[in-house]
Amino acid sequence: MPSICYGSDRFLRSQKVTPDSYIQTIDAVNMKLAVIEGDGIGREVIPVAVKVLDAFGLEFEKVPLELGYTQWERTGTAISSDDLETIKGCDAVLFGAVTTVPDPNCKSVLLTIRKELDLYANVRPVKPLPCIIGVTGRNDFDFIIVRENTEGLYSGIEEIGPEISWTKRVVTRKSS
Repeated sequence: MPSICYGSDRFLRSQKVTPDSYIQTIDAVNMKLAVIEGDGIGREVIPVAVKVLDAFGLEFEKVPLELGYTQWERTGTAISSDDLETIKGCDAVLFGAVTTVPDPNCKSVLLTIRKELDLYANVRPVKPLPCIIGVTGRNDFDFIIVRENTEGLYSGIEEIGPEISWTKRVVTRKSS
């Protein structure tokens, strides 16, 4: 499933957005959306996701970026500093999927974006549609799953060896 990250700090501060007014603000502002298909399934789902967004009639500028394995094969880097600057200049990112490149010296595209944009939390609200009854037979729940995105085992500090590989778990006060 593609992920969309609405709301750069620049956009939110400039619009004085509150959670209650957020949806109304999105369609009233000309936003820049970084569109990153990436690799594999991303090339299939992102064009369709863009069509869905277009169907809402939201006004936003689409900024296509090629990141991931294909770019690495062509240029030797999966994400460049220019790519990061372009992403930082956008208000939102629609991100497909990327293949991890087989180069231990190459930085992960996803971890690079998460760290550079300080996207330390993956927030997933879970609330059923009123007309849907799930496997539990209930639809009266409303909760949020928060997963840490930049630390813990996502630190990117790794060593890969012939017999053993490891990732250093990092926990800081700032991101905890």
